[in-house]
Amino acid sequence: MENVMKQVKNTFHALLIVSVMGWISACDTDRKNDTADKTNTNEAYENDADAETNEMGEDDASVWMRERDDLVMSQREISNRIDRDLQTYENKMASMDNKTKKAMQESINSLRIKRDNLDNKIEQMENATADTWAEMKQEVTEAGTELENTWDAFDKNYSTHMNRK
Repeated sequence: MENVMKQVKNTFHALLIVSVMGWISACDTDRKNDTADKTNTNEAYENDADAETNEMGEDDASVWMRERDDLVMSQREISNRIDRDLQTYENKMASMDNKTKKAMQESINSLRIKRDNLDNKIEQMENATADTWAEMKQEVTEAGTELENTWDAFDKNYSTHMNRK
């Protein structure tokens, strides 16, 4: 009887172990299936996103947006630099004769108008879409070039007055 009880006990343990292993295996399969489902869902989503990106052209959206941001930053740097330099000129105006001071003030006003024009173009370009990007890029670039050319002429003309004082 003792042997029978030992056999029943061993059989019970074996069945228990097999059952637990089967349960663990089933849980692991469910986890793998969940992971596979998530992976398949993510792949499907990425494929949909790629399809949308491909309709616009591969990475075109990110390229023009990066170019836009770079152009905005470079044009703002020009505008800020000119503002700082103009402040230096304005500080020196007190020691100039009235004729030079008046002419310089007119030139400064003209530069500020061109700088404001550039700033307005930059603001418009920040809201540019892929369709309006090329046109806005050209307008901002032209406004920036015009401001820089006007600044260069101004600086060349009035730097001699500043150096004499």
